Amino acid sequence: MLPDFLKTKEKIGKMLNSEMKKAHFRHLGPFADSPKTIIHEGKKVIMIRADGSTDEMNMIKAETEIEIKTEEIEDMTHEKVLDKIDTLAREIAKQKAKIGYEAIEKATEEVGNVVSVDGTISLNDFWEMYEKVHIDFNEEGQPSGYRLVAHPNMAPELEEIYSQIESHPRYQEIMERKREEWRVRENNRALVG
Repeated sequence: MLPDFLKTKEKIGKMLNSEMKKAHFRHLGPFADSPKTIIHEGKKVIMIRADGSTDEMNMIKAETEIEIKTEEIEDMTHEKVLDKIDTLAREIAKQKAKIGYEAIEKATEEVGNVVSVDGTISLNDFWEMYEKVHIDFNEEGQPSGYRLVAHPNMAPELEEIYSQIESHPRYQEIMERKREEWRVRENNRALVG
């Protein structure tokens, strides 16, 4: 009888887990930058917003499975293993993104931060969006931490709008106001320590 090779199994397990995390991160899209928290127990999560308000949510399970048939094992290469891991990670990331977008949609509708457009998006729609969105700034005073997510078919339309935005006086006016709102928020934050 062959030995169990516990140390080898543990090493392979860590390598596979590391590859799974990398693949998962690649497929999360805009949610890859979201803060992560490990929850050790319980079935609910409390989200604390920047304004201090909270929202209690039930945890939602994201799961999938892959099948490796017995006849595949003999020809299983490193690349094929990574492909299986990538397929698994893509499916989990897709489920998490769906959950995330649903949470964002619910939250924006509840507070009235939805900007509806009919078919095509205009520069005025962007001004309305900028007025409603919460913007943070980095140490140099530049906007940071926000991302526009749109369907790839909208790329030409968005590129045209973006070519007009940053040089537009209205953009400068909105950003100055948002920078001041951010400065006030930062000054009013309770420091821990």
